[in-house]
Amino acid sequence: MIFLSNHAMENMTHMSLDYKLKAISETEFASLQTEWNKLLLQSCSRSFFLKWEWLYSYWLSIKSDDNKLVILAVKDDVDLVAIAPFYAVRRSCLGIPIWKIKFLGEDVASDYLDFIVKPGHEDKCVQLFLDEFANMAFSTIALSGFSRDSILHRYGFPELAKRRWHFLASIANKCPEIALPRSENELIGQLSSNTRYNLKRREKQLRKEYSRVEFSIVEFNKNDELVDTLFRLHAARWDSMEHRASTFNNDFRRDFHRNLNAVAGSDDGFFALAQVDDKIVSIILVFHFRGHYFFYQNGWDPQFSKFSIGIVHLFYVVLYCISRNGDTFSMLRGEESYKFKFANAATTLHSIVIFEHGLVGKAAYWTARMWRSAKMIGKAMIKKKPSVAEQMKKQD
Repeated sequence: MIFLSNHAMENMTHMSLDYKLKAISETEFASLQTEWNKLLLQSCSRSFFLKWEWLYSYWLSIKSDDNKLVILAVKDDVDLVAIAPFYAVRRSCLGIPIWKIKFLGEDVASDYLDFIVKPGHEDKCVQLFLDEFANMAFSTIALSGFSRDSILHRYGFPELAKRRWHFLASIANKCPEIALPRSENELIGQLSSNTRYNLKRREKQLRKEYSRVEFSIVEFNKNDELVDTLFRLHAARWDSMEHRASTFNNDFRRDFHRNLNAVAGSDDGFFALAQVDDKIVSIILVFHFRGHYFFYQNGWDPQFSKFSIGIVHLFYVVLYCISRNGDTFSMLRGEESYKFKFANAATTLHSIVIFEHGLVGKAAYWTARMWRSAKMIGKAMIKKKPSVAEQMKKQD
């Protein structure tokens, strides 16, 4: 299996004007934290999920003979100016090994993924990345979780069309979010009358029944005990719901979060705790990057569901982010109804599948295209149900 062109593998550089394209080894990846995060801060990205800490922790959790690191970096005469953070997954089809290239971090609910590029270098760096991909042996490049504002969408899509590569693009998810106001009163004013009433009533009931109710914030990093608490309460919440299963509570996710916890910085995120009589009954994990907050995961004791503890706790978390002068609070992928009690906007995330250039790739492309057309026809024949957001608006 050749992931990189012979030229890149032998010389590890590809000269083009003043740019050098380099394949990053696992050893180099481990030592790239400072340069990586410096470039991310220089870029237009607002995503915590492109930080070195997140992606390196993910790689430590998945590396195996069936997963190969595929990170490309571009330098000018002085600095690192672009990174393509990918890996390749080996699967078997009819006994034949096939390789799919994906974003690093894609399988742990990472949103807003993208190339990382210093402004002013987008066109040339995207061209260099696609030049290198053209020399790789892969079945598909399947990327998901990027927005219309991403480098991939703004520069990659036109370049793919220009080169006449076969690809299929689609909408993957929507991320409800809050454009954070400047004060608690402004936040309350944004909520529906029904949400305001229920928040006030549920918290009043909780404080009436229990003598001590406290909401607090604890730094995420170096805190394995609270990682365990998150998994325990998340599992308890899902176990209380019949016929539903969580993809979060497994050994792979636990190992990943332990790896992340070991390398994350104090400003990377926090655990928000709701305690009743000194017992943690609700926990929320939030990540932070450049004034943007990301509500990643939560869990609560099902015994406190009657107080809507998850919603009440989330309200206090949003208030904390306002107190930190945050710009946005993203609830990430998924249109669950509770998110629209707070959200006043949503970002659409996209996906793309790029097919190899040979006859097999062309056949796979047309097969996938016909299958997608058949699914669209089938959906059109079924009466469309209103989205959760539309249902919430009708209720309010």
